[in-house]
Amino acid sequence: MRSVSDAWREIRMRPARYASTLAAIVLAIGFLVATQTSAVTESQTLAKRDSLFVSKADVVVETHLWHAYNAREQRDGALSVAEHLLGEQPGVQQVERFSQVYGRISNGRATAGVMLTSSPADPALRWYDVTAGRLPTTASEIVLTDETAGQLGLGLGDTVTLDGKPPHTLTVVGLTDQRGFADPPGYITFALIDQLDAAFPPPDLRILVNPKKFAGTTPGSSGDGVGIWLLVKLEDPDQADAVAAAVQQQLTDWGFMKYLVQSHTAAQVREDAIREVASGSDWISAVLGGAGLIALVVGGLIITNTFAVLMTQRRRHLALLRLVGATRGQVLGGTLAEALLLGLAGTAAGIRLGIGASALIAGLVTRSLQFGLVVPVDRVALIGVLGVVVTVGAALVPLLQATRVAPLEALRPVEPPAAALQHQRARLAVSACLAVAGAAVMALGLTPTAVAGVALTASGAAAVGVAVLLAASGLLSALLRRWGRTPARLRPELRLALGNAGRNPGRVGATVGALLIAVGLVITIQVGAATGRASAFSQVDERYPVDVTLQSAVLEADLSDPNGGGPSGNRVDNQLAGFSPGASDAVRAVPGVTGAAMLQVTEPMNVIAGAGLFQPLPVTTVPPEAEAIVGRPVAVANGEIGLPHDVMVLLKLGPDSQVQVTPLLGTLQRLRPVEVNLGTDVAVVTPETLAAFGVTDRPGLILASVADPAAATTQLQRLTTELLPDNPGLVVGGGATRKANLLVLLDAVSLILNGLLFVAVLVAVVGVANTLGLSVLERTRESALLRALGLQRAGLRRMLLIEALLLGIVAVALSLALGIGFGWAGASALETQLGLPRVAVQVDWALTLGTCVLVLVAATVASVLPAHKAAQAAPIEALADLG
Repeated sequence: MRSVSDAWREIRMRPARYASTLAAIVLAIGFLVATQTSAVTESQTLAKRDSLFVSKADVVVETHLWHAYNAREQRDGALSVAEHLLGEQPGVQQVERFSQVYGRISNGRATAGVMLTSSPADPALRWYDVTAGRLPTTASEIVLTDETAGQLGLGLGDTVTLDGKPPHTLTVVGLTDQRGFADPPGYITFALIDQLDAAFPPPDLRILVNPKKFAGTTPGSSGDGVGIWLLVKLEDPDQADAVAAAVQQQLTDWGFMKYLVQSHTAAQVREDAIREVASGSDWISAVLGGAGLIALVVGGLIITNTFAVLMTQRRRHLALLRLVGATRGQVLGGTLAEALLLGLAGTAAGIRLGIGASALIAGLVTRSLQFGLVVPVDRVALIGVLGVVVTVGAALVPLLQATRVAPLEALRPVEPPAAALQHQRARLAVSACLAVAGAAVMALGLTPTAVAGVALTASGAAAVGVAVLLAASGLLSALLRRWGRTPARLRPELRLALGNAGRNPGRVGATVGALLIAVGLVITIQVGAATGRASAFSQVDERYPVDVTLQSAVLEADLSDPNGGGPSGNRVDNQLAGFSPGASDAVRAVPGVTGAAMLQVTEPMNVIAGAGLFQPLPVTTVPPEAEAIVGRPVAVANGEIGLPHDVMVLLKLGPDSQVQVTPLLGTLQRLRPVEVNLGTDVAVVTPETLAAFGVTDRPGLILASVADPAAATTQLQRLTTELLPDNPGLVVGGGATRKANLLVLLDAVSLILNGLLFVAVLVAVVGVANTLGLSVLERTRESALLRALGLQRAGLRRMLLIEALLLGIVAVALSLALGIGFGWAGASALETQLGLPRVAVQVDWALTLGTCVLVLVAATVASVLPAHKAAQAAPIEALADLG
């Protein structure tokens, strides 16, 4: 207890020495706690949002659609039986049908995606309230969120168009303040859900071959209609298990299997949703935790640096303690108590900061605080223990070194002994061997035949990084000292800064190492993302040479009657709709489109590769004027058929395969398939081959080029807005869509990781301030002597500013070299593993150099307070013996 009280007295008497160390601990621990708390809170909030519709129910009965001709009849029969059975159960207060289906609504040129959700008529089952207007009561009314209404520029009484065939005009009668949904809700009546369900076509036999392609987006959907749920309210919620079990048994007795209709308790549905979302978001917690651990490692380097300087300053004090009878254990225990108190105080403050930051984010940004802040107590406790262990562990090495010095030796001036130089040489030898071994492992990971090449490359890069960190202290200090001994033509402040920076190898190594880890990782991610993006774009250009493809839909004669044909009663399957007149002109008029060509397309023909392997595809030819849009000749010869890559994979076709192409009315042919990607669902032949089929064609495919394929999202939205009203079922594809999606994904991941790692950069910059602040304390008498010899306060400030810039420049230069190399190596290993083409290293210089400048500016700012403190002391006062 004596050690703890002495340690507390030391910290209380000299708080400035420990302030930046405490700040580093608080930042690192706070970041870890905030990321883990936010990850758990947001994942559970997502599940609660997705299962809001059962939040007021006690029992739910869900029905599914199956791939069968009578799927609707089976679903509707199950619903009727379930409603009858629930009506016979005692204690059932209310039973109401519910469903939801994704749709797009538009207001002129503005469009938005919404999850159309049936609004319960009974208030006991309704989970939301309107903040303006009223609830929907007819099939022509909708309630939107404030966010969606603002996006579309809508108010109460305005109308929106629900895309579909036929389209629906809906009046906005109410608004809600709900936020945070991936697809914001649009509340409608169940009567409109019934109408939307009827507009789905009958089951398509192609779903038996490729069910994923036709997967629906609604609960219980197979892509042929919507799944419908029954929401049940009980007088006694405790009877939910009994009611659900009784109804399920009766449904089974009626002959309904669980895959078609199933009864649950609402609590079970909510628990399953939370479990499913949590299992799918574990990687987020892992990524956030990894970034937090990096920040903690950087903080550990700062703590090591701080205690190394503190022990140097207190060398005489510790020696006197030893001379008056204190043992090494007592001295070590007292200094370790300081580290323990700092760790406990920093961890406690960091946990509070992290939880507070999570609550702030959940309340103001994600709006998830209404569902409750979920603090993962087990993770927070582990982080707390980790914070204390890292603090004490980081301080242990310099403390052990300080207490091992003999008392009489500690009273002498500090000089680098020969043993320290030998130790430095040994460290350089070890780092050289580690660097060579790491480079060899990296090279092995980049070979095309390497197993787990990404893991090998990452391991080799880590070894090289550790080697650089080991060698940094000695090499950089020697280099800075040599620069400081250059001729006197350098300004005195620069020579002094060089000498001061190179005087303490441990301090230089820890500070530069902290910046190197943080900045190097940021640059690695930036270079890796740029190189990976270039490689992915190269493959997109190879596989999808056309920027934008717009394909007319293959539609039924009348989708409003799923069980029959059109007005004539004769249903025509696989009818190609064809584009409306003026479609290609409308495409050319869209800003950003640099060219467009209309292609003639046949009715779909069955491309048969074998038993159960077939795909209906329209067929086209590519005239010379369209090849300018493609950008290269389309390599299809007589006797061949060009098929999209996905179709080649689906039909399991190889170089020596043959397919039978069978038109509905015409002559079948056996052709050799080759890969040609004009559209997602179109085949290409020569004009001679097309003539041999003896079929008619119509305008069905538009090829377009855009000025900036990587930023084509706006053009695609305008294209679909222009064409959809007259061309329902439009299929949009091409390289631009894939590039835009890739760009959004890569940029989002890169932004998240960079944002997380910038916390580590912030901790490292705190380390720069810590180094300079301790350097000021360490050199108080020296600064006073410089002032006495004529150096002005401005000169002292410039000296510390130059010292901070020197440390920052060295760290940034090393980070650039290692980051560019590691980023390229990581991207190359991933390209090899994924089968992507290898590309040269790509650097987003604006972003990378911007990061470097930001770090240098932060290092400059970090020197302000230490420089101010050094310059404030009067020479005579500073020369006094401070003890």
